[in-house]
Amino acid sequence: MIGLVSILIPNFNKETFIRRTLKSILNQSYTYWECIIVDDGSTDDSWEILKSFETKDNRFKIFKRPDYFKKGANSCRNFALEIASGDYIVWFDSDDLMLENALSNRLALIKGNDFIAFQGLQWDLKSNFGLVINNIGGTNTYFSFLFFFPKWLTPSTIIKKSFLIENNIFWDKDIPFYQDIFYNLSLLSNAKKFEFFQDKPDWIWVDAQESMGKQIKKDHGIASQIIFIGALKIIMDKLNIDPKDQKLVLLKRMYAVFSQMQENGNFLNQEPVNIYLEYMSEKRLLKKIEYFFLKAHLKLGFTSLKKGNLVLKFLFYRIIDWKVSKNVKKYKESFLKDSVLIKDIFSQDFQNNILG
Repeated sequence: MIGLVSILIPNFNKETFIRRTLKSILNQSYTYWECIIVDDGSTDDSWEILKSFETKDNRFKIFKRPDYFKKGANSCRNFALEIASGDYIVWFDSDDLMLENALSNRLALIKGNDFIAFQGLQWDLKSNFGLVINNIGGTNTYFSFLFFFPKWLTPSTIIKKSFLIENNIFWDKDIPFYQDIFYNLSLLSNAKKFEFFQDKPDWIWVDAQESMGKQIKKDHGIASQIIFIGALKIIMDKLNIDPKDQKLVLLKRMYAVFSQMQENGNFLNQEPVNIYLEYMSEKRLLKKIEYFFLKAHLKLGFTSLKKGNLVLKFLFYRIIDWKVSKNVKKYKESFLKDSVLIKDIFSQDFQNNILG
């Protein structure tokens, strides 16, 4: 398969990583590509590094996010897509690495698919081992994302640009967290055909711990939860998910929010959790006895003393775990669990040119 590949990268204060990332793109065996980097107002030396690569190779095209685009990585991605010239889109981050045959292998296998995804590895650039992002195999792809232990991340994909444009698939600039999850669910809900090549790792997720940490620390207040559950409702309706499965997903999210707010000390604000509870009641996903029990538990769980909270949290966990553990466990146990020897993944050329 021959065609121009547009590699689209948002950047914000990644001077520590961006040089290595762009070198890995320069090192691609497939050479018919453009790389568009949109800076989101960096205050470090990122912009100077970007200018040096643009000067060296005109396939690199650097831009600053226009003021009329909302600040954030998703706005940068959407702007990059608007100006991209390629037949195929590869989303990448400014702290990740491509193995040298990533583009050529993806192009060879996309064929009649709307998009395909490859395996990735998480690596800290220091240890002898990396972690496979997800080695779950042939289970339900949608639920790996809905339970937030995804089979792949967006840098794993190559997507036909025509598919994105025809289906109006853009990054949601308003979703406050787990944007990657929602973007991939949008791909899945619109795709007529896709494939996942889980035995073919071709990129490295470098700054994984910081990325996951940011998701955990994102604003989980009432305004954010309203936006988040609104997006979740839309995507579940579009996927036409069975009510029983919707209930499992929502119970899992409700407990996650409950647990997060307890850890943050927000014992008195039960409104974000109630968003999930009331939505499940509205959709008739709960029996009356379940609704009243959960309602009472949440009230007590948020207002009781610390020792009481531990007991109630344990009881609540037992109920939620009983309902969802069989579905969630297999996804959780496969996400960033299997290790591989790094030297078996990289070629000597990659080690010399990119890591050396």
